[in-house]
Amino acid sequence: MIRYLLPLLVTLFAASDEPQEIRFQVTEMRSDDGTLACGLFGEEGWLREGTSAEGEITDGIATCVFRDVVPGVWGISVYHDENGNGELDTGWFRIPKEGTGASNDARGRMGPPKFEDAKFVYEGGVFELEGTLHYR
Repeated sequence: MIRYLLPLLVTLFAASDEPQEIRFQVTEMRSDDGTLACGLFGEEGWLREGTSAEGEITDGIATCVFRDVVPGVWGISVYHDENGNGELDTGWFRIPKEGTGASNDARGRMGPPKFEDAKFVYEGGVFELEGTLHYR
């Protein structure tokens, strides 16, 4: 009996050592000023309640890492906080002055993208995504 349980226990412990994280990389940012501000959201809390992360920008590239993520359906929203004030700056009609983006390169019409367009399935382990920012 023990010889049958041992491989199962080894597999369970080995799997628990693997990081459970999502990495979102953005390239071609227009400057290295500020940070990349990222949010990981489920459908119910889309753009309201999520987990935040920041990425340091070097040579126009930044990566946000979300750790200890539970498998499920998620969406990511990002913006380039160029002036480092911790918020997305907007102008007339709330149009962003800083670059914005989302997973699946989802874009909204007359507002932010919909969760349905940004969603992806995370099954565990290390999951890497790439995205772009859109500057207006």
